[in-house]
Amino acid sequence: MRFLVLFVLSFHCIFLSDSFSQQNYIQGNDNIITVDEFTILTEKADFNGSISSEIYRDKKSTYFAIDRIKLESKYLELRILEQVYADKVIVHIGHTEPHNFLLFVADNIFNEENGNLLDKLNTFYSVALEEKSSMDEEQLTNWINKHDKSAKVK
Repeated sequence: MRFLVLFVLSFHCIFLSDSFSQQNYIQGNDNIITVDEFTILTEKADFNGSISSEIYRDKKSTYFAIDRIKLESKYLELRILEQVYADKVIVHIGHTEPHNFLLFVADNIFNEENGNLLDKLNTFYSVALEEKSSMDEEQLTNWINKHDKSAKVK
């Protein structure tokens, strides 16, 4: 009986903590910004011909976006994401639909200037472009099939 009570209480606590963590907002130390507000800021951002732009900054974090339309290929998107995952400073937090922006956050504790983080995203893009130019169509297709985790989930 004790086991059953402990199991029910544990399940209830896990369920409640999970349901509270699925909020529809982004919270830094300043104001709470909803995902919809963040999406609107992203759509209005000035990318100045670049693939990336700073979207929002608060005391805790800086939020960035990459315009997926400018990436031109699935390879470039996946390769940039791989580099971001390995980076440990910039974190991929999702994408917007239907406007196709990749969203990223970096904790301000790293004290990197905005330009450095944008330069880092642009460097990831340059590396991916250079790698892509050295591959033929078959190599690109094989690479994408191997690395596209979203395609394996479907």
